[in-house]
Amino acid sequence: MDGFLSKSKPSKGMLKQYGNRIHVLWNEYKKELRFLLHRTFYEGNVNITGFLSDSLQAAEHTDI
Repeated sequence: MDGFLSKSKPSKGMLKQYGNRIHVLWNEYKKELRFLLHRTFYEGNVNITGFLSDSLQAAEHTDI
């Protein structure tokens, strides 16, 4: 996935959709998603980490 994201940039609308979905899932599975986020960062998956951050910003869920 990290390699795929390095080759294409999702549209603003797509980022917003993902950001809204991540927000919903965060409220349901906070502990599990926190682990996955830390793991993604730890493994150096820069594009995935950026995608998650960009998605949340596009959907205006910066509280996560």
